[in-house]
Amino acid sequence: MITILAYISLPIAFLLHVVEEIMTRKRWEKANFDRAVSTFPKFKSLLTSMRSLNTFEYGIVILEQFLFLSMAVVLAMYADPVPMFSLFFGFGLHLLLQHYFLVIALRRYYPGLITSILLIPYFYFGIQDLLDHYTFMECLKMTIGGYIVVTVNLILMYGLMIKFCDLK
Repeated sequence: MITILAYISLPIAFLLHVVEEIMTRKRWEKANFDRAVSTFPKFKSLLTSMRSLNTFEYGIVILEQFLFLSMAVVLAMYADPVPMFSLFFGFGLHLLLQHYFLVIALRRYYPGLITSILLIPYFYFGIQDLLDHYTFMECLKMTIGGYIVVTVNLILMYGLMIKFCDLK
């Protein structure tokens, strides 16, 4: 099995990804918000709410996700690695589904794309390694479970921050 160090670097891979998002998010929103709304009109309210988050509020979402990933790494080191592997799969699937999908749908750069591309070898070798040690069905369950957890966590955190923004 690839050294556990490869997997415990997941929070670092996550941080690299979100640094790109932080650096490009506001500029991208200014230039592409109308295009995103016209491409996804049913999500106008959500896009508008997410656009209203300032860097501090967005940082709170990121901090919570980082701590969540870090707790999974600590759990993997001392008890059970499956939650960390599930988040590994979930984060990888999130990059594929959200970032690549939005680039294709909007036909332009979307924040996080560069690190999503740079992380392909990281996820490829990790998935290959996990498939050597777990059955395909076990990996599929970890992927589905991890993606659900990542997605629900993102929705909850953005929802809390949007609600927090509305209280100002």
